[in-house]
Amino acid sequence: MISADNEPGPAPEPTAGNMPDLSQSKVEPPPEPARVDPIHAQYPTVGRIVHYVLPDGPCKGQVRAAIVTRVWSGHTCNVQVYLDGQGDTVAKRDSYMEHVTSVTYAPKEANTLRTWHWPPRA
Repeated sequence: MISADNEPGPAPEPTAGNMPDLSQSKVEPPPEPARVDPIHAQYPTVGRIVHYVLPDGPCKGQVRAAIVTRVWSGHTCNVQVYLDGQGDTVAKRDSYMEHVTSVTYAPKEANTLRTWHWPPRA
């Protein structure tokens, strides 16, 4: 409010007569946050543990633990697979670890050979 000498004065106290009627206004709720597919929410990084689906041998199609050793792009990476002793080995393997390059992601449910997926949360 401006006084007679053009100086700002205190604002008037709110009363029922000078308050806007908000009872008819519609307040929109905030938008729902976008749902993100869990695989797109996180990417592999060096040192992360993933599950690798064995592509061959007597345990073909079974899952073994692997550590990401290099990330190429997006969800393609190199992994060091930890085999479960002689039961997992085939003639070409001479150790209980195997380095696999350019492994791509596939959902656990797909059980696609020679792919990786995230381990389930405990």
